[in-house]
Amino acid sequence: MNRTFLLILLVVFLLKLNGSFAQQAKLSGYVVDAATNEKLIGATIHDLNSNRGVVSNEYGFFSLRTQNDYKIRISFVGYSSKIIEGTLAGDSIMTIELVKGLEIAEIAVTADRKRTFDDGLSSMKLNTEMMKSLPALLGESDVLKAIQLQPGTQPGREGTSGFSVRGGSNDQNLFLLDGIPVYNVNHLFGFFSVFSPYAINSATYIKGAMPARYGGRLSSVIDLRLKEGNNEKLRGQVTAGIIASSIALDGPIIKDQWSFIVTARRTYLDIFSRPISYIIAEQQAGYYFQDFTFKTNYVINKKNKLFLSFYGGNDEAFMNYRDKDSISVYKATYSLGWGNKIAAFRWNSIWGKSLFSNTTIYYSNYRYANGYLEEERNSRPDSLVQQRRLTFFNSVNDIGLKWDLDYYTLNNLHLRTGFDAITHTYIPGASNFVDFDPSSDIRSEHGKQFRNIELSAYAEADYTPVPKLNFNLGLRSTSSFLNGYERPILQPRLLARYRVNNRLSFSTSYDVNAQYVHLVSNSNFGAPTDLWLPVMDGIPPQHSWQFTIGGNYQLAQGISLGVDVYKKNLSNLLEFKPTEIIDHTVTNWADVILTGTGEAKGMELMLEKTTGNLTGWIAYTLSKSDRQFTGINNGNVFPFSYDRRHNISIVSTYKINKNKEITASWVYTSGYYLTLNYNWYVININGYTQVVSNYAERNNYRTPAYHRLDLSYSASKQKKRGVRTWTFGLYNTYNRINPFMVYPSLVKEGDSSNDANRKLTVKGMFPIIPSVSYGFGSESIYFPGQAPIKIGTPASSPRAVASFSGSTAGTIRLSVVKLKSFCKNAVKRD
Repeated sequence: MNRTFLLILLVVFLLKLNGSFAQQAKLSGYVVDAATNEKLIGATIHDLNSNRGVVSNEYGFFSLRTQNDYKIRISFVGYSSKIIEGTLAGDSIMTIELVKGLEIAEIAVTADRKRTFDDGLSSMKLNTEMMKSLPALLGESDVLKAIQLQPGTQPGREGTSGFSVRGGSNDQNLFLLDGIPVYNVNHLFGFFSVFSPYAINSATYIKGAMPARYGGRLSSVIDLRLKEGNNEKLRGQVTAGIIASSIALDGPIIKDQWSFIVTARRTYLDIFSRPISYIIAEQQAGYYFQDFTFKTNYVINKKNKLFLSFYGGNDEAFMNYRDKDSISVYKATYSLGWGNKIAAFRWNSIWGKSLFSNTTIYYSNYRYANGYLEEERNSRPDSLVQQRRLTFFNSVNDIGLKWDLDYYTLNNLHLRTGFDAITHTYIPGASNFVDFDPSSDIRSEHGKQFRNIELSAYAEADYTPVPKLNFNLGLRSTSSFLNGYERPILQPRLLARYRVNNRLSFSTSYDVNAQYVHLVSNSNFGAPTDLWLPVMDGIPPQHSWQFTIGGNYQLAQGISLGVDVYKKNLSNLLEFKPTEIIDHTVTNWADVILTGTGEAKGMELMLEKTTGNLTGWIAYTLSKSDRQFTGINNGNVFPFSYDRRHNISIVSTYKINKNKEITASWVYTSGYYLTLNYNWYVININGYTQVVSNYAERNNYRTPAYHRLDLSYSASKQKKRGVRTWTFGLYNTYNRINPFMVYPSLVKEGDSSNDANRKLTVKGMFPIIPSVSYGFGSESIYFPGQAPIKIGTPASSPRAVASFSGSTAGTIRLSVVKLKSFCKNAVKRD
């Protein structure tokens, strides 16, 4: 454990060097949306005097060392950039407000790319404005659906929630909501994500060159940040669709000091399915999901802020049956449910002018349960005759403490350090059984609870020695304790980026990752019935290393071509033993588990257009992924289920005008692998027909290719009290029946040894599905007798505001990049 915390001690020593720069001035603060005060994550703050710059962090904070007579440019995708210049007598803290402006954004994006470094195709960042332009599938613009359209990301079977990133399995993707891990991220078996689009402020997707501040998974990080709520005015949005509806509200509790955001969403499939199923089969069946998001933040002073957030969501499927006669009543209930609960308390603090601290205490819970209840009661008098109940469940509970420290030493050096302490509690498989009648009462419980402690510490440096060259160096150490057993692993990270000129750049990376949690499954496609297992004796942590090299070339303004080539090695992967029967009676999981290795390699290409009325991308992935386990496939290498050789995504959005747009997305992937029996025959035993199978190799059959076209059309209109939006969509437009299940069967009863009498049957799940949704969003909410309150500035008169505090002297001048004569300037001093 000593080396785990030596990382923090090393960085703390580096922090002492801050005194050598005391004679230089620091500009620190936040970049925010002028209309809502939402933090802008990833904004570029560029010193025009030194030609160096910094990027705002995950909380919108920046710190820039500059000359006393300074001139800086601030820009962010989708917002009008601005130039601020003035004279400083000392260090200063400021809040910089940017205004949305589409025409200005096109130049701002180009300018940003000239000054910042490109990670190639290994990472992607989306802000609120970019997420609005994503394809609206089934009435919603879902960020997770957009991620699955990126190169290197392989979807699972249709109707399942898992996906693979660069040859990894479903559990090797780390999903973070405001920095808190989320174990289940899908509703309706993958059709909707658990994250409300209205609540998300930004999304970062990393599949290579993973910074040291991230850890715990092998393949990717999806880091989603919640909005903090409009700090100026109250606003809301209501959306109603044929599948689900949602409502959202955000605004100030105390203006410019205390704000909140709350969203709620529910589907109503069960409302329609209950009466229909009762009419058809005299039983009630249905499915629904719901989720709720809440966040509030309170500004103590200009250096300290507090945040409290909560998320809760669940999916439920059920079937109820009831029958009665003059003597008794029989009832049966079958249920399946899963969901997450997350709560977090966070404290942001600025130490001096160069240090930014974030402390988080959080709780995360995932639970899955299925079961049935059968009971028989006498009608008169009412008394229980017999009851039988069985419930099977598994769960994960995390209680964690995180601390992160950002230190801006020089404009070309950004240091980070921190630690993460988590207590995991796992119940991988448990059951509760009751069998009661007047003569007996049988009750039993099975299952074992595992608890371990995971400690991580990291140090990371982002260094730009010359304007064209950048390095991100990091080291992460993780240890896990279960019954006093420690498994420390050091994980070095290296990313090098070189910009040849304003149009051409290259990058290469090497990273090592460790994962101390496993998801074991019979399907490999991300079902909620999968079991989470901790590291224990006989089940070591997963381990991987990945090497990536890539390049990006700007073909023209707003048009880029990117390429990445990667290779990844994985070890200590888990599979169930083929001969074991997995049920709730398992107590020693190491006895039913095999460990193995994997290898993945591939090439990714992406052509992207980000400006003009027609935007979108074309992505292609050529990849190969294998697995090898002693005890499976005679110890020979076999293809991974997610090994889909070719993957093509074409996504395009066309803006007819400022209020109407059409979006289309077409995907093509090679079929997935599954194991089919090599030969089989039918036998008759005591009058019962049984099929006996002979399996040869693991994953010996590739299903037919998967392809699908989705279309959506949205039209919005400004109304008196808000904006009305209609969205129409078609899922699987040309009604392609993609394979969900493939199994052998007989053409007709008879001799199965005759090849002509055997066939493969392919079943699909989802044909063409139309959707329509209606949304109404109000930029301001007011009550009877109160004048309407308008938020922001009309598009015909954008404003650019910078607010300053701290020690300043001289005249402060503000200039805005002008594209049209209607741009105006304004300065608001604190």
